Amino acid sequence: MDQPRVHRLRLAAACAASLAVSSPTLGCAEQRSPKSIIRVADMGHLVVGGAPISVRGAATRLRVRATGLLPELVDPNGDFTPGATYVRFIRLEAPRHKLPILLFPGGGLSGAVYETTPDGRPGWEPFFLRAGYSVFTADLQQTGRSPWSRYPEISPEEPAVRDRAFLWETFRIGRPGSYGDGMRPFAGTQFPVAAFDAFAKLAAPRFRSPRDVEVATFDAIIQRVCPCILLSHSASSGPALAAAERRPDMVKAVIAVEPSSVPEQPRRSSPALLVWGDFLSRDQTESSWAEEVIASRRFVQARSAEATFIDLPALDVHGNSHLLMSDLNSDKVAALIDDWIRRCGF
Repeated sequence: MDQPRVHRLRLAAACAASLAVSSPTLGCAEQRSPKSIIRVADMGHLVVGGAPISVRGAATRLRVRATGLLPELVDPNGDFTPGATYVRFIRLEAPRHKLPILLFPGGGLSGAVYETTPDGRPGWEPFFLRAGYSVFTADLQQTGRSPWSRYPEISPEEPAVRDRAFLWETFRIGRPGSYGDGMRPFAGTQFPVAAFDAFAKLAAPRFRSPRDVEVATFDAIIQRVCPCILLSHSASSGPALAAAERRPDMVKAVIAVEPSSVPEQPRRSSPALLVWGDFLSRDQTESSWAEEVIASRRFVQARSAEATFIDLPALDVHGNSHLLMSDLNSDKVAALIDDWIRRCGF
């Protein structure tokens, strides 16, 4: 076994062992004031991926317009550049960590979910900036500031548009059926219920890219941004974990927050941390969540010392929804992630 491999295994073992004995306190992070100054060296954005494509021979059609305006003939043919991903970056003047964090939001969510919580508190992007990491944030799959592609001539699938009941119940703010029953939240929920409207206004249509496009997108972003640490949520976690397996030289660690999928046959790779919240029993939520937790545990067991599973209620951290970065205790969860990264030596 070569030396780099031995070093990687020792790091992963240290990461896994660290949370077996740690308590859910803020640790090093609790000394950092949430209003401390962030000294920025550079900020801006990257446009990653995308390639010219020509549409020829598509039929014209009428476009329905606003009331009082006549329908308009649409010719969908032409030359376009679909598939680009917007990635915002904030580079610190004096980062305390040599590796930046690359944030991937979940399906139907843009990078805005990491900027500010629905009730106006600083989100995970400023948290990790104050913790000493430069931060990159991607708007994935035609969401946020990443442009849409023409449907159906280029985009093969119509996007799914989630209603408020879906956001309330599937994201585990309340039980199935609770939205129509007066929007009753779980007792003890950490989600800022009074700010649900602010969250719902940010929900975007959910696009699903073909597998080859998804792989190419993640690889292109990693190639531009990394070496780095990936932090993913929900639908972006499966592709992020798979990308770490393809490029362990570029992805030094990956955090998957409530992954809605994991690689079915995991290979040895960079250290991985999988984090799950609360209200996951079959009598509290859809059965699919319980199945995803089981899949996550199997993934961690298959990866042995290279992966760590955090069950927040088992650490006496209760009440978290699917939106851990938005919950009232979001800083406590981020501090646990930060502590894991530090114990990995990054």
